[in-house]
Amino acid sequence: MIKGLCHSFDFIENLTSLTFLSLSYNTIGQRISSELRSHSLKVLVFRYNRLDMMWEGGTYTYLNLFTNLHQLEILDISYNKLQTVPHTVIDNLPRGLKKLYITFNEITFFHWKSISSLVSLTILDLSQNLLNFLPKEPVYFGSNFTFLSLESNKIQTLNQAFFSNCSTLKYLIVKNNNIKLINENSLPETLLQNLQYLDVSGNPLQCTCDAHWFIRFSKSAKLLLKHASTGLVCDLPESKHGQSLFSIDTQSCQDIYGNLLFVSTASIVAFFTLFPILKKLFWWDIWYTTQILKAAFRKENTCIKNAYNSEYDAFIVFDTQKYAIVDWVYNELVSHLEKKERKHFKLCLEERDWVAGKSRLENLCDAVYKSRRTVFVLGTNGFECGLLRHAFFMAQQRLLDEKMDVAVLVLLDKEVKMSKYLLSRKRVCKKSILHWPCNPQGQP
Repeated sequence: MIKGLCHSFDFIENLTSLTFLSLSYNTIGQRISSELRSHSLKVLVFRYNRLDMMWEGGTYTYLNLFTNLHQLEILDISYNKLQTVPHTVIDNLPRGLKKLYITFNEITFFHWKSISSLVSLTILDLSQNLLNFLPKEPVYFGSNFTFLSLESNKIQTLNQAFFSNCSTLKYLIVKNNNIKLINENSLPETLLQNLQYLDVSGNPLQCTCDAHWFIRFSKSAKLLLKHASTGLVCDLPESKHGQSLFSIDTQSCQDIYGNLLFVSTASIVAFFTLFPILKKLFWWDIWYTTQILKAAFRKENTCIKNAYNSEYDAFIVFDTQKYAIVDWVYNELVSHLEKKERKHFKLCLEERDWVAGKSRLENLCDAVYKSRRTVFVLGTNGFECGLLRHAFFMAQQRLLDEKMDVAVLVLLDKEVKMSKYLLSRKRVCKKSILHWPCNPQGQP
C-alpha cells in the first residue's frame, strides 16, 4: 500500500467471477473504501492488516466493511491486532458466512451473543488470543455449528451453561489454556453425546481426586481425546508435577469415600451403644430439664391467665409431724405473708383450709391446682414425708398439664437430704430454691 493515498476497492464489484481474494500483508488501516462489495466472492483473507485501527472506539466508518459481500462463506481476519470485534460488525456479517477465523489477535473480550446472527456458521476459530473466561450463560450457535477452537488463550474454567446449546458441536479445542480442572460441571451431557474430537492438552491440570470424573470419562468415552497420553500433564500437587493425569490411582480416591463411610457407620454404632447407657443414667434429668425449659418459654402467658383463676397465692406444704417446722411455718412464714400490713398474701394450709369430708388426695389436688405457687418447706429429711411426695407429684403433673412450673422450695436446714430432683432443680432454676438462714434477724 502506498501511504498517504486513498485506495478504492470498488473495482471488486465488477469482477463478477471472483471467488477468492487475499488482501493480506498490506497493513490496511485507513484510507480505503468504507465497504467491500461483491456478489461472487466466497473467500476473503484479510490477514496482517490493521482492523484494530479501523474498528477502534468511536469510529463507525468501517463497521460495514464486509456486509455487502453477499456470497461470502469464509472470512479470515487473523493477525489484525484486534482487542475485540465490535458487536455491530458481527451482526452485519453476511448471513451465509460458514467459517470465521480470528486467530493471533489480542482479543480479551468477545461478543458471544452476536454469534446467534450467523445462522450458517460451522467453524469459529479464536485461537491465539487473550480470552480469560467463558460467560456463564447459554450461547446460541446455529444448527450447523460443528467446530470451535479456543486454543492458546487464558481460559481458566469450562462451564455447562456456555455449552448448553452446542448439541451439534463435534470438534472442541481448548488446548494450552489455564484450565486446572474438568469435571461433571464443565461440559453438558448434550454436548458429550455428539462430540467426536476433544483436545484439552497443555493445560496445568490439578491431579487430585476431583479429576476422577474426567479420567473415568476419558477411558469410557467414544470420542477422540487428542494427545491423551502425552498432553495431559499434572501441574499440581507438586508431588505429581510433570506426571501424566492417568497416573492418579483412582482406587485411592475411592478409599476417601470408604473412610467417610467408616466414620459414619462408627458414629452410628457408637450412638446406639451409648444412648441406652445415657438414657439409664441421665434420662430423668433430661426429661425434667426439658419440662422446666418449656415452662419458662410459656411463663408470661401462663402466669397472666392463671392469676385470675387462682383462689390462693400459694399452697404451703410441710411435714406436720415435725414440731420445729410447724412452728416456723405458722409463727414465721404465715405471720409475715398474711399479716404483714404492706402486702397480704392468701395462703392455703392443710389444717385450716382443706374441706372436711373430702379425701386427703382430693384436698391435696385442689390445693395444688387452685394456688399460683406450691411452696415446699423442707427439713433435714427432705421429701421423706408422704404428703410432701404426693404434693411434689401433683406439682409435676401440673407442670406437664399446663406447662407451668409452680414449685418453690424453702430449705430450713443446710444438711437437707439431697435428691435427684433437688440437684436438677439447683442446676436449672436456682431462683426457685430458698435457703432460710439460721438467724434471720441478723440478715440485711
